[in-house]
Amino acid sequence: MGLILVVLGALFLAPPSLKAQEKAVVYPSLKGISELVVLPFYFIPGRGVEEAEIEAALLNGLSKSGGVETIPLNDMRGFGTGFWLALDVERVDDVDRKSLPLYRTTLTLTARVKIIKTGELVSVPIWSSEIFSGLSQSSLLLSVDRLSARFISDFKRVNSDQKLSFFAFTRDSGSTPASS
Repeated sequence: MGLILVVLGALFLAPPSLKAQEKAVVYPSLKGISELVVLPFYFIPGRGVEEAEIEAALLNGLSKSGGVETIPLNDMRGFGTGFWLALDVERVDDVDRKSLPLYRTTLTLTARVKIIKTGELVSVPIWSSEIFSGLSQSSLLLSVDRLSARFISDFKRVNSDQKLSFFAFTRDSGSTPASS
């Protein structure tokens, strides 16, 4: 059963190989979402990369589509929304497990869904996009900016007049709300 869900999820998330100008990909699973949690936690192996700058770039990009409220780790607001957006940055390895001079940066929206037959709650990715970049801080910042722009663009395609509210967990527990 779990394998079927993974395969179906992979088929659903795989974008068609069409050029953007030929046909826009529509993600109906984004319809009607108004609030979600942002989890900007990741590990960036390597020197010279400021995680705080990457986090700020993500939140700045998302603020273009709605309000972003940064909240401390012990604040559970937002988890009731059932949706969370996670940024992941990983070093790319070759088949011999040797590090390549690349990062894979992925932004994924996950939803909690209930399986009707069993009543079990599961987490399912409903939108995802990734970019490969060089190891520099500027390359990572550009990747994060492009990923947040893709998410906003895909969201607006199915929710043209709706704004999002983001609850963003940050490392700084003394954070204050930010808005667009």
